[in-house]
Amino acid sequence: MKRETRIKKILALREGELDQVRTVLAGANRALEAARETTRQAIARANLAKTRHDEMLKGGQLDVTGWAESEAWVLSEEKRVEICAEAEAEAMNNASRCREAVVAAQGNVDRIKALLERMAKQEQQAEVRKERKLEDEFGRRAFGGTPSDE
Repeated sequence: MKRETRIKKILALREGELDQVRTVLAGANRALEAARETTRQAIARANLAKTRHDEMLKGGQLDVTGWAESEAWVLSEEKRVEICAEAEAEAMNNASRCREAVVAAQGNVDRIKALLERMAKQEQQAEVRKERKLEDEFGRRAFGGTPSDE
């Protein structure tokens, strides 16, 4: 029983670790979704900047200074998209690492549970063997047989 108790304590610790890793994964998934939304917004702003820039060019509303400012605005919005896309990729990698950690932690818990089940089954089988041995011994004694040497 002492070994089983130690293993049950380890199982409880591993289940706690699994819960923590799942919590971290949930946070990573929220961060990923936020990064995706930020990227979508940045793309929309960049598209708007390009559209307005093109409209002002077509309408002849830009002088040299206005054109330079408009071009800088478009470039800054495109740079913002790049930065957001990089942050999204990092968030995606982080979420992926967290999913892998959850799978590993779940595997640890499953292995410990399997070990406990195997131990319980072995204990039950040993108990059945003891009962059969006792029944055999009682049967021998009841019918005048000799005690077994086992």
